[in-house]
Amino acid sequence: MMNFNKSITISTSSHTMLRQLVVLIFVVASIGLFFYLNKVQPHYYIDEIFHVPQTLRFCNRNFFEWDQKITTLPGLYLMAVVLFAPLKLCNTIVLRGINLIGTFANFFVVYQILKSSIERRQYGAKQKSHDQRQQWTILIASLNIAILPPLYFLLFLYYTDVISTNLVLLMYLFYIKRRFKTSAFAGVLAVLFRQTNIVWVAWICLELGMDILEKKNPNRIHKSFKNTPAYVKLLWDNAKEEILGGRFTNLAAEIFGVLLPYLLIGLSFAIFILWNKGIVLGDRSAHVATFHVPQIFYCSVFFAFFAWPYFISHVIDFLRFAKARWGFTTLALLLVGIIVRYNTLVHPYLLADNRHYTFYVWNKTIGRYYLARYLFVPIYGFCLFATWRALRHLRFLSQIGYFIATFIVLVPQLLLEPRYFFIPYIIYRINSIDSVKPWQLFAESLTTLLVNAFQFYVFSTKVFYWDDDEYPQRISW
Repeated sequence: MMNFNKSITISTSSHTMLRQLVVLIFVVASIGLFFYLNKVQPHYYIDEIFHVPQTLRFCNRNFFEWDQKITTLPGLYLMAVVLFAPLKLCNTIVLRGINLIGTFANFFVVYQILKSSIERRQYGAKQKSHDQRQQWTILIASLNIAILPPLYFLLFLYYTDVISTNLVLLMYLFYIKRRFKTSAFAGVLAVLFRQTNIVWVAWICLELGMDILEKKNPNRIHKSFKNTPAYVKLLWDNAKEEILGGRFTNLAAEIFGVLLPYLLIGLSFAIFILWNKGIVLGDRSAHVATFHVPQIFYCSVFFAFFAWPYFISHVIDFLRFAKARWGFTTLALLLVGIIVRYNTLVHPYLLADNRHYTFYVWNKTIGRYYLARYLFVPIYGFCLFATWRALRHLRFLSQIGYFIATFIVLVPQLLLEPRYFFIPYIIYRINSIDSVKPWQLFAESLTTLLVNAFQFYVFSTKVFYWDDDEYPQRISW
């Protein structure tokens, strides 16, 4: 017995050391890439031409001069001022270092979310501590998300996306850990980095509201009904029981008290919109809100590209579903085709800026061949179906809330940019980890590594010049 226990201890210790080694490789490789890419691109890259000078103004205590090309709130600049201005370290490479740290933070936060979520949904914490396969799943999935190529590429640039994503994930993590005031504080900071993050604050409110109603009579909320429309009636039955029992005031006070920190964020944001006369700061002509439903389709293809090992497991289900419900499937695809026909919109930047992959993908496919946009219709249908299938284990209103939040975030955007898909994708991956297989994790890892390698190679070696710019131009996401 003693020898057996000793062998288990050694095995557990070996796994722990291997996981630490994997994390160390990730950290060292990222730091090496950071310094190498800064050497390759020492000058401002695309939006850095707005972000860095604005931060330097703030570092020089010039808080009232605002570049009208900047449309987001000044969270990133204020963060840089707090961290670096007292040390007089406001320079490009140090400012870029914020996103290197943010990349590591995204890995850590995703790891904590996955660990907490799986323990909460599936196992007890003590049992989980001895499940080596589960720990490896959490680690590799967290790394895959952290090195999601379009997001990981920003580790060496001074953009808002990395920290914005990190703060939304922190808000989610503290919600899971039931630290609601801290979660709401992270939500405030997330909105200061990007206005559309208010949608994810509302999404957390929905999740928290369901938690409160469920606990009023947890025996009524049977697990087999949670992911069906019947869940709405069960929640209403819980609420009705409280109301008929003369506890309406207590219920309202509890819900309001718990949600108050998030509601204050919403109220403050509403006041900001009224004061600013819109959600966008600065130049609004380049970011006019529109109604662009195909963004949902492009987002689903983005999901399928980077999470293809999980999507292909739904191919047979999709074909069976289409065969069994051919009438519904035909109507759904017809609706997608009508949307593609009448709602395919193109931002001028997409057609003009050849520093982005979307420029080449669009102009080689949909933008070049009129019929190509219709060939994608069944692909859109499958991708949307597979996304839903991966999330169908969630509470019914969680599914609805996620898709509505994604819709609200994406559809007003005219410009096709992968960065709009980061948070929807990460939330999708976090909530679809329960049944992943080792080969899927391996294939996902291989995909992200190869795409990253290709991206950094292209960025480092392929340059071209614009007539009105003395510095070389490079291709990125």
